[in-house]
Amino acid sequence: MTEELRWKTKLSRLVNICMEHGIKIKFKRGVQDVYSPDDKDIVVNSNRTKEFQFYVLLHEFGHYLIDSDPALQKKFEPVSLARKHRLLRDQVLLLEEEVLAWHLGEQTADKYWLSIGPKFRGLKSKCLKAHIKVLTKVHPKKKE
Repeated sequence: MTEELRWKTKLSRLVNICMEHGIKIKFKRGVQDVYSPDDKDIVVNSNRTKEFQFYVLLHEFGHYLIDSDPALQKKFEPVSLARKHRLLRDQVLLLEEEVLAWHLGEQTADKYWLSIGPKFRGLKSKCLKAHIKVLTKVHPKKKE
């Protein structure tokens, strides 16, 4: 079995897990990866490798798990309501939600025996670094 076929198989299993939770999965070319709680669907950019799509779907499923937990939903509600995320508090909360979504995605992989590779942590780090960059750009460090 080739490496790409292994990732395709894992991706297919994860899609089935999502569907068991009532989530619609859409693969589209050139789109932003996103979980939409209102539509209860996840859109994944299909331009990327199956391994990358698998990791993104794990992360977006993590957002679904956050949205499915009333306590977490309440905690992160200000983030979903804030349109521009200009307040530092909202930016930090958004970063916290992103970290948790990655963590829950990793837990999902463990729960269903879907092994992840080293690229998972690299992608996670890259995405979180992008959020931190936005955070520091919106709220630059003050000179003393």
